[in-house]
Amino acid sequence: MASVQMSNQLRDTISRNYKKQLHSAYRQSRNVQPAVDKIVEAMQTNVFKEYVDLSTRLELIAKQLTKKYHDSKSQYGQYHMNFQEQPMTRPREEMGIVCNPNRPSSDNMTYSYHWHMPDTHQEAREDYKNGVEYVDGDVGVQINDLPNYYCPVKTQVTYMTGWGSDERYCPHADNAVFIVTDPEICEALMPIGEIETKVNEDLSKFNEYIKKITTLKRFVDEWPGGKELVPEEYMQRMAKKVVRAKSSAVTPEQIIPDELKEHMNEVILTNKLLGDD
Repeated sequence: MASVQMSNQLRDTISRNYKKQLHSAYRQSRNVQPAVDKIVEAMQTNVFKEYVDLSTRLELIAKQLTKKYHDSKSQYGQYHMNFQEQPMTRPREEMGIVCNPNRPSSDNMTYSYHWHMPDTHQEAREDYKNGVEYVDGDVGVQINDLPNYYCPVKTQVTYMTGWGSDERYCPHADNAVFIVTDPEICEALMPIGEIETKVNEDLSKFNEYIKKITTLKRFVDEWPGGKELVPEEYMQRMAKKVVRAKSSAVTPEQIIPDELKEHMNEVILTNKLLGDD
């Protein structure tokens, strides 16, 4: 059995998974998730659901055909396929929306493909200076690390524009945005900015903590529930050998927010995190 070292790649993977859990926990505690669910439901028309089902079936068939018709004798190995697998759609983890209760109700749950807030910078394109498909009161919101969902159009809000010294805050659509005018949903999404701030703060503390951890066993010993953030292949590798490690000066219970503890209660909380010695 071999000791599993905490490589930078493993740290990055654990950190990304932790970030997803933070987003999920804070969306639940701030009651944002129900609003997100309503938006996803509006995106997924019946016709699109049929398309996703068909796409999923075709992808499974494509994988079978790829395995059957690959050239096993090719010098390029498994990457040389006579049958080309081409999945039709992919699940997404992010969402770009524009909230504005003052827009016409007919705009609710529709797409805007060129939305751009007014850009008054001297280097801005002329057609951006007054905004594009912009209505006074529009607020661009980018939501990340969502549970996988399907949507017919990729939506994303990019907050910054320009380069170098000319970079500036000017939200705009990257591909498309989803317009939301429903007052209740817009209000429910207001904590998104606060959530992003909290996630970044908590993630920074977590990264500082995990940076000092040298082995996977030490990480799991100090936070048994943390194994839910670790890819299974690493857990299997670690199971081959038990490695003793010293305790850390900083413990997970000092940096993991209460919202995340509650959200991951069944799989993450341990006696140590609960304060039981």
